[in-house]
Parts: sequence; C-alpha cells; structure tokens
Amino acid sequence: MLKIISIFLLFIQLIYGYINIYPSFFYEELKKSGVTQTFVLTNRTDEEIRYRLYIEENILIKNDIEVEVYPKSITLSPFENKEVKLLIKPNSSLKDGVYKKTLVIKEVPIPRKRRKEILTEFKMNLGFYYGDVPLLLNFDLDIKKELAQLSIKNDGERVGILNIYRQNKKEEEFIDSFIVRKGEVYLKELPLTKDKQTLIIKDRENREIKKIILKGAM
Repeated sequence: MLKIISIFLLFIQLIYGYINIYPSFFYEELKKSGVTQTFVLTNRTDEEIRYRLYIEENILIKNDIEVEVYPKSITLSPFENKEVKLLIKPNSSLKDGVYKKTLVIKEVPIPRKRRKEILTEFKMNLGFYYGDVPLLLNFDLDIKKELAQLSIKNDGERVGILNIYRQNKKEEEFIDSFIVRKGEVYLKELPLTKDKQTLIIKDRENREIKKIILKGAM
C-alpha cells in the first residue's frame, strides 16, 4: 500500500508540478546604492513549464522602492533550472523603516501545448529594512541543574537572522542558526558541562551581538 501511495504522489507531482525556488527566504538591508539578489528556479516535473514573474503592486502603499525582475518570463524544460535576478533600489524619499514587497511567480499556458487544468502560482515576501532600524533583542537564561535554556525575544521591528557559537579555546564551535521575527521568541536548550562555557551570538554579517557566560554544572 505504501508503495502504491508513493507512486501515486509522484505521478501527481509530475503531472501538476510545483514551483521550486532557492533561496525561498529574502530579508536584506536596503542601501542607497540598491541590492541585487539572484534566485534559482527549478522545474522538477517531466513537462515544459513557463512562468511569468512580477512584483505585486499595492495601491494602498506608497511605492518608494523600485524592484526590477529579470527575466519577466521564463521557460524551463523538464528538470532544468535557470536564474532570476532582482534589482531593488530605494527612491530618495524613502524614510528609515521596515518594508515589504511581494514577488509573484505564476505559471502560464504555453502556446500549442495541451492546456493544464491547474496552473501553479507562488507568492514570496521580500523583506527589507532601510536606514536606522536597530535590532532589539531581549536575552534570558534559565539554569536548571545540568541544563540551560536560552531565550531570545525580538522586541524590535527588524527581523533577526542569527548564529550561535560556543567558544572553545581559540576556535568557535557552531551550534545553531535561526530567524526570529518581530514578537517571536527563540528557545534553545544547552547542556551544561563541568567547565565554564562562553556562548557568542552573531548576526549573519558575523558581527557579535551578545556574549553569554555559562557557569559549570552543579
């Protein structure tokens, strides 16, 4: 039965397909000179697929950020992948703050091909912060016998993209990588050792955000 279900799911995937894009998360500091980002679209089906790409406009939000998408249309052969480039640039009137745009990737019919009953569509949020937008993190440490629970809450507007390391003599041992959005709390349990430990939290630009000392286990 499991084999039959697996074959059925594979059949559905090959017939209808889905939109596969990498990376699937975007959050960047927007500088005056602009930001360029490259994504890779992959066709994981056995049929040719064509997509239209565009930025979804919101008439309720002032358009102070220009986003160019290239190419605006892309055709992928079975199991082929191609690059999509975005050029994001702020207008001179843009104020400090957090902003969002939406990239739409929509499957469209191919002329002279059998028309599909289902056409896929994918919307991806593009997040930015511009100017002076501090990363406001609240750290808490709860020690319970041989275990420490690290809590990091984001009290600011900006998204935190962070890495945790354990300092080991002159080297830094990687522990975890995580994203914490506005109002979210990241929790991590850490085993205590007999010796004192030093944890270092850094942003993705490798800038040190916080250093935490863990005393040895009781």
